[in-house]
Amino acid sequence: MRRILLILCAGLLVLIGFQWLDWPESRHEAVAVSAASSAPEGEKASASDPPLLGAPVTAYAEIFDRSLFRADRTGFHVEPEQNAAPRAPANPPRFRLLGVIMSGSEPSAAMILEPQQKKSRLIHVGDKVGEWRLETISEDQVVMSWGEKRETVPLRPF
Repeated sequence: MRRILLILCAGLLVLIGFQWLDWPESRHEAVAVSAASSAPEGEKASASDPPLLGAPVTAYAEIFDRSLFRADRTGFHVEPEQNAAPRAPANPPRFRLLGVIMSGSEPSAAMILEPQQKKSRLIHVGDKVGEWRLETISEDQVVMSWGEKRETVPLRPF
């Protein structure tokens, strides 16, 4: 029994050795994709045709020069138009005022429900809801502004 176990271990070591030395040699042949597959009928592609899409390597120089991952690359910047006409006022704020939190020691807050997102959130004076900014919070209403336009959103009883 001991002899069989010793033979099995020796056989495993030999197999592991062959794998480690890559014997028998594995044939890892690269598959070359050439313009031959895209050549028009009647024309034969020669062995000197460039690989992939039939374009020489120099055709890709601009891609190499303008790499997305270079260190000096900066973000996209658009200059705002100076003569842009003022936008038309936005629609009235589309949310429901659920409640108001007023405390002497902390800033006031309003709990709103936005129908598009179907979830409530807490906002403070200066926060934006869409294009509208929260101006003031009182006991039973909030005042929202967009430019010169003001809208009052009352607290509705449930």
